Amino acid sequence: MIIRKRSRNLRHLRSLPEYHNNNQEREYWREHVSAATTEPTPLSEKTPPPPVEGRLNRRIYGIRAKWLLLGLGVLILLIIVLGAGLGAGLHSKHSQKASQGSQSGALNGTSISVVTQTFSTDEKESLVMYFQHWTGQIRYMQLGDDGVWKGGDSSSIVASDAKNNTPIAAVSYVWDGVSFWRVFYIDNTNLIKEIWAGNNTQGWALGPLSDMSISAMDDDHVGMVACWEGPTSPKEYAEGYATTTDSSLLAIRLVYAQDATTFQQLRYTGDTQDWVPEQTLPNLNGHASPACYNRDEGTVDYMMVVNLQNEINVYWRDTNTSLTNTTSHPINRWTNTSISIPNVEDNATLGYTKYLYAQEKNDQLIRAYSFSFAAENTTLDTGAGFVVQGNPGLPSTGLGITARPNPAGGDDVMALYQTDGSHIGYYERDADGVSWNSANILIPI
Repeated sequence: MIIRKRSRNLRHLRSLPEYHNNNQEREYWREHVSAATTEPTPLSEKTPPPPVEGRLNRRIYGIRAKWLLLGLGVLILLIIVLGAGLGAGLHSKHSQKASQGSQSGALNGTSISVVTQTFSTDEKESLVMYFQHWTGQIRYMQLGDDGVWKGGDSSSIVASDAKNNTPIAAVSYVWDGVSFWRVFYIDNTNLIKEIWAGNNTQGWALGPLSDMSISAMDDDHVGMVACWEGPTSPKEYAEGYATTTDSSLLAIRLVYAQDATTFQQLRYTGDTQDWVPEQTLPNLNGHASPACYNRDEGTVDYMMVVNLQNEINVYWRDTNTSLTNTTSHPINRWTNTSISIPNVEDNATLGYTKYLYAQEKNDQLIRAYSFSFAAENTTLDTGAGFVVQGNPGLPSTGLGITARPNPAGGDDVMALYQTDGSHIGYYERDADGVSWNSANILIPI
C-alpha cells in the first residue's frame, strides 16, 4: 500500500484539466517561425542534360538503365499495393476494437452500486444507482415511485476524474437525524477517492480518504467494496442507522485490491474522522469485488470473496474484544469458513442482499446463494438458491444488488447488470416468488 500525504485543505472536486488550444499553438508558429527564403537553384543552361535515349541505354552494373528502372517501378508498385492492404487490415482491426466501446448510455463494463438514500428529511427512502457514464463521469439515477429510473444526465454528475472501469462502492447511513452517502472510486491517477454529500449539504465534497493518496492496483479490473459497520436497520436494504449522537458508532470499512492477490482493509470512525489500515488479506483474486453482510444481531461481520481458484469463500470476523481469543474462534480477525463455491467469473463482482449474487463463468448467468450464518459454523443452504431469469451478462459485468418493499407487504429483490455495452438492465421479483420482471434502464446520452 502506498500512502503519500497531501494537503487536507482540498474539500471540493477538481475538474479535469482543460484541453490544449490548437489555435494558440498555430498562432505561436506563425509569429516565431519564419518561412524559408532560399529559392531552388535553377538547372544551368550551359550544360544541357543528355538525351533521354542515351540515359536509358546506359549500363549500371552491367544492366541497361531502362530495365533497371522498369524493375524498380514494379517493386514500388508491389510495395504500394501491399502497404494499402496492410493499412486496410490494421484500420479494420482498430475499428473493430473501437466499436466494442460504448458511445452512449453507460460505459461498457461500468461498475454498479445501489444504495438507499433519503434526499430530504420529509421524504421516504429512495433507491439510488451509481454508475459510470460512457463519457467517464460517475453519475447517479433514482428509482421513482412510478417504477421509472430518473436522472443520469449532466445534472447528476458525481465525479469527472474517474479512470475508465473504476470500481464504484457506495454506502449510506443516518447519523444524528441527517442522511449521508459516501462514494468511493479510483481516479485517473490511480488514487482512491472518497466523496460525500447529505440531505443538509449543498453539492459533493472530498472525504478524508482523498487526502491520503492511496494507490490501488493499476488494472482495468480492481476489486473494492465499502461496508457500513455501525448500527443497522432490520431491513437489509435500508441505510445504516446510528441511534445516538455518539460519533464512535459511525463506522465504515473499505476493502480494496492493492495488487492482484492482496486486499487491504481500511476503517473509518466518526470520532477520529480518520481512515486507519487494518488487516491485509492475501491469496485472493484482486480482480473480483467482495461483498459484505453485517445485519445479523451480535458482533460478527461477514465478507464474501473470490480466491485464486475463482471460488467464492465466506470470511467472518467477531469484533467483540471482551471474548477470549482462541484458535477456533479468533477475535477481530477475518477467518475463512469451509464454504467453497466454484466456477465464478474471473473478474466477478459479488453482491449481497438477502442472498449472495455472482456471475457464473460457464454461462455468464447471475446466480444467487443462501447461507446460514454462524461464524466458523456458517454453512451454504444447498438447494435454496436460484438463477436470475435474465439474459446472460457481459463477461465480468458490474453487478448491483438491492431490495425494496412491495405492495403486498413483503420485499422484492433486484439485480442490475449489463447485457450489452451501453445499457443497464434490472431484474426484479418477490423475494419468495418465482416470476421475474425485467427492463432496460434508459440512461441519457
